[in-house]
Amino acid sequence: MPVCVSILSYFGIKFIVLTNRLASILTWVNRFLERRASTFLSPIVAGWIGRIVSASCGLLNTRLLIDLMGIQNFGSITIVLSLLPWFAFLNLGLPNSVQNAISRMRVASQDVTALKQISVNAAFFIAVALTPAALIFAFLIQHLLLKGHDATQYAWISVICVAMIFNGFSQVFNHVLYGMHRSFWPVVAPAIQAAMTTLALTLAIVLHARNPIWGAVAVALPIMTLFAFSARLVGARPRLSIDWMHLRGILKEGRGFLVFGLAAQVTLACDYIVMAFLLSNQNIVEYNLVSKIFGVILTLHSVLMATSWTPMSDRYHRGDFVALRRDVKHLLLIGYSLAIGVALPMIIFMSDVTSILSGSRVLTVPFSLVASWFGYIIVRVWSDTFATALLSFNELSTMNGYIFWQAAISLPAQWFLGVEFGSTGIVLGIIISFIVTAAWVLPWKFAELTRARIDTQNIDQRFSDLGM
Repeated sequence: MPVCVSILSYFGIKFIVLTNRLASILTWVNRFLERRASTFLSPIVAGWIGRIVSASCGLLNTRLLIDLMGIQNFGSITIVLSLLPWFAFLNLGLPNSVQNAISRMRVASQDVTALKQISVNAAFFIAVALTPAALIFAFLIQHLLLKGHDATQYAWISVICVAMIFNGFSQVFNHVLYGMHRSFWPVVAPAIQAAMTTLALTLAIVLHARNPIWGAVAVALPIMTLFAFSARLVGARPRLSIDWMHLRGILKEGRGFLVFGLAAQVTLACDYIVMAFLLSNQNIVEYNLVSKIFGVILTLHSVLMATSWTPMSDRYHRGDFVALRRDVKHLLLIGYSLAIGVALPMIIFMSDVTSILSGSRVLTVPFSLVASWFGYIIVRVWSDTFATALLSFNELSTMNGYIFWQAAISLPAQWFLGVEFGSTGIVLGIIISFIVTAAWVLPWKFAELTRARIDTQNIDQRFSDLGM
């Protein structure tokens, strides 16, 4: 074990040096983006393009990873990478609480330099301190989560775990930039990371480095590079002195975000964990391919929701609730037209697409899995539309009211239905959790809220007509 730690430490130092050099190169890229590209691309438009690029590179990276690591290792690495949102909880809710604190201080015309320094110090030193824990996480993942799966190696799992730790703390830097109204880099960063991963995987294949460890490095290198570069953009270098009192206040504020995020992840990010215990790597690969193909629809729909957020918020604050209801109807119509229009060709040619993405290693997928994913998309379009409407006028209490119930339903439903119906049962479990909670709670709350405002306006108008 000490020899293993020494070897990993040596290569870890080399890895950090390499990522720092790559971060220096990205400095020029960011200058171009902020000074030139921002003149014809707003952060919102750049975000749309970034999501499309990320989704496209994600599909391509699937094929490259399968070619590089093999079908068995790919099934295992998808399980490990599914833990990415869970590793993000190691940042203790710092991203959102720091962003809110910066916003408050900017409104009050206060200097945020000290707060930026505290954020950088906390993110950097906590991430570094947790790096040795990656070895423990990797051991637990290999012997618990991947116990029934072949072709798993401790080395590449460790590399991925280190990268996932740093990825969670990259969010701190990005939210500092959001708070400073420098949102261009955070919205394009996912696309650049995905493109860098594609480049690294392609290079590994060209060099005939067809080994799981090189696949892990190709995934980890862009994550580490963006961590180093995002830290540079914040404009505060890590220092050993930390204002612990101020930091405790920020961490205390972040607890609410942490708890809400945990409940949301139990609802939506336990599918691969459940599958790790119930399904074979081949079944997991089938699920992964179908989810990424249908994920394109969710990506496109999220763009629609992002563009609609501000207009709905404006209508709400102007009191134009009739138009707000009309907007939601139009969004549902557009959302379902988009979902059905894109999904039907996918369903028809699903076997061809999965064959291409897997390099002919997955020739067919169960129709029940495809049908259940289509049903999931339908439920998500409905729920996300009303969720966006409520969030656009800051109606958070509704979200907090049902998310824990949905989490309590989702996990056991996925497990029991997964035992009975395999990967199809996993999707059905998530669908049931939405139908029982979000799919009716959100539209009911939206209807109740807008109806009450419309009734109040009608009463006021009657009194006005009567001259009272």
